[in-house]
Amino acid sequence: MEGRFAGERGILIDNRMRAGRPGFEVVTPLRIAGSDRYVLVNRGWVAQGRTRSQLPSPDTPEHPVRVEGIAVIPPERVFELGSSAPAGRVWPHLDLDRYRAWSGLPIQPVVVLQMDGSTDGMQDDGLLRHRPAVKSGAAKHRAYALQWYIFAFLTVILYVALNLRRSRPG
Repeated sequence: MEGRFAGERGILIDNRMRAGRPGFEVVTPLRIAGSDRYVLVNRGWVAQGRTRSQLPSPDTPEHPVRVEGIAVIPPERVFELGSSAPAGRVWPHLDLDRYRAWSGLPIQPVVVLQMDGSTDGMQDDGLLRHRPAVKSGAAKHRAYALQWYIFAFLTVILYVALNLRRSRPG
C-alpha cells in the first residue's frame, strides 16, 4: 500500500523483548494514498535506551512510501494488571478504540506488520522487522484427525470385547 506516514501521531508499544533486550514496537499511522483514511503500521522493533526516560525516536519518512506487510486484527482484549492508561507516546499495548480517541484519526480496524520488502529507504531506519513465518498447521490438523480415528477404533474394539465376554455361558 502507498501513502504518507503521520509521524507526529506515532506511538511506542512498551515491554517488547528481542534477543533478551528490552525495547519497543514502533507503530505509526499511514495516510492511505488517495484517501482520508489511515491504517496503523507496526514498523518494527527498536531497543530501549540506557534508561527508561531515554525514548528512541526512529526516523519516519516524510515523503510518500510504499509499505509491504501483513494485515492483522489486533486483540480486542488483553490481560492487564491495574490501569494501563498510556503515558504520552508510550503505550502498554495497542487498543484501536483508545488510539482513535487519542489521535482523532479515522483508523482502519487492522494493523499492518511491515515487512522488509517495503521501499523508499525504510530498510535503513534502524528498526528490526524479523517476523516469524506463519505456518499452515496442516500437520497439526492431520494429527488431530488421526487421534479421533484412533479413539473411534478403540471404542469399537472395547465394544466388541465387552460384548463377547457377556455372551459366553458362565
